[in-house]
Amino acid sequence: MKKYVITLFTFLLAYSVYAKEDVIEFLGIPVDGSKTEVMNQIKAKGFNLMELGNMKVLNGRFNDTDVYINAQTNGDKVYRLVILDAQPMSESMIKIRYNNLCHQFVNNPKYISGEDPSIPENENISFEMKVHGKEYQAIFFQLPSESGITYEKVLAEVKSLEEAGTFNNLSENEKYEECKKIFEKRLLEVSSNRPVWFTITEAGFNEYQIMMFYENRYNLSNGKDL
Repeated sequence: MKKYVITLFTFLLAYSVYAKEDVIEFLGIPVDGSKTEVMNQIKAKGFNLMELGNMKVLNGRFNDTDVYINAQTNGDKVYRLVILDAQPMSESMIKIRYNNLCHQFVNNPKYISGEDPSIPENENISFEMKVHGKEYQAIFFQLPSESGITYEKVLAEVKSLEEAGTFNNLSENEKYEECKKIFEKRLLEVSSNRPVWFTITEAGFNEYQIMMFYENRYNLSNGKDL
């Protein structure tokens, strides 16, 4: 039992880079709380409040692009930030921007993703969207910076396996690898509630914008009121 505890402690220490808060963040700001709270925190980062149609949004620079930002709520809690390009682009330019974003997220260690969502260089996105109704979307999942919830569930699962004798004939390295698998499984579960996704939207004739979403799925109803 003592060796098991040492193995688990060593593993958790190696992964102590992950933070206790597992809510998705935008510019270091948790996407959580009231709309006023979240918008004020973003405003403090240098964004300006303005009217866009019948909405009040924030305007400023994000990832070297002029954008509008709004918060969507479920009840009194923010569950999504919407970030929209302020300036529409041509088809060729939006394809470059979309692929650059894909490249940035794929190469950012704070995110995990599945298949490469980049658009092929020779693809006519205008034709595909108008004739075939194709939607261009890419989704990534933000890893938590630390997670006390992850540790707690990992400890419970590992302890259960240890008590069942699963680790009896394993070396210390094998025990470490088993702990790692359990942790990574839980990490994926946590990350699934922290998606960042973006899509290409039409803004006019041969004009397009990127619309991006940072979602806190913990604040969705998820059928709990049924």
